[in-house]
Amino acid sequence: MPPERLSREERKARTRAQLLEAAGELFRRQGFAATSLEQVAQEAGLTKGAVYAHFTSKVELFLSFVEATDQRANLEVFNDPSLTYEERFRAVGREVEVLMPSDPDEAAFALELRAFALRSPRARRAMAARLREQVVEVAEEQPEDVAFDPQVALQILAITQALLWGLGELRGLDAELVPPGTFEMALAMIAAPVDEAIARAADRGIGASP
Repeated sequence: MPPERLSREERKARTRAQLLEAAGELFRRQGFAATSLEQVAQEAGLTKGAVYAHFTSKVELFLSFVEATDQRANLEVFNDPSLTYEERFRAVGREVEVLMPSDPDEAAFALELRAFALRSPRARRAMAARLREQVVEVAEEQPEDVAFDPQVALQILAITQALLWGLGELRGLDAELVPPGTFEMALAMIAAPVDEAIARAADRGIGASP
């Protein structure tokens, strides 16, 4: 059988995926801070030129790696009008629990990536934008009779994200401190006031702002 012939774009995509896989191996083995672009090239069995053709800097590599490995919870449940917001948050909490780090190495790796983002203005802006996108996606799908205050929605996201990051790190330290169901319970605590606000607004015959 003749060798597979790839287009130029297919070769570029394959090389990029190869570099990101090699980067992930190095990040987990020796840490993000200790990994250079040259080491990524060596791990992938490629030249430094191949790396720089795809990633002009370590920040560029970081952003591409985060995008390629990002695991987001399915937020479609937020569009189900038959559920209360507490039920919706609980469903997300159950799914998030599966996605969050479950061992010390993974928790440390997630923390290291966030630490790098905090020190890099470009990475910091990019990660913040990704979080804000989640608010927009959810808010745009809500019924018209639920008037979402964008600022409050961002505050809810901030509280939710801080809880998830903190619980993920705590589970890495000691899994017994974060038993199954903890993520669901944490998000349910956030959602309860939202349902209460909507119920009060419904009694007054107006839309609610969570």
